[in-house]
Amino acid sequence: MDQGPVMECVNNSFSEPGNYKSDNRILADDRKWQRLMEIHEHPSVSINNHTYHGDLDGEDIARAVCASFDTRPEFCK
Repeated sequence: MDQGPVMECVNNSFSEPGNYKSDNRILADDRKWQRLMEIHEHPSVSINNHTYHGDLDGEDIARAVCASFDTRPEFCK
């Protein structure tokens, strides 16, 4: 994989491109979203703008997602 485009993206995400001590816009936006959603653990799972607090395994998360539907898709039945 050519790492050039990845490093360019990383470098340009800082308010002063390439200065890793300057503010990172992507991480700052993530922190704002985290505060808005009142997330205290990160990374986390949000379902319909509510933080999921159950076990972080696929089956439990799938059940929580299915429970969030008013009309459940066939997969959830």
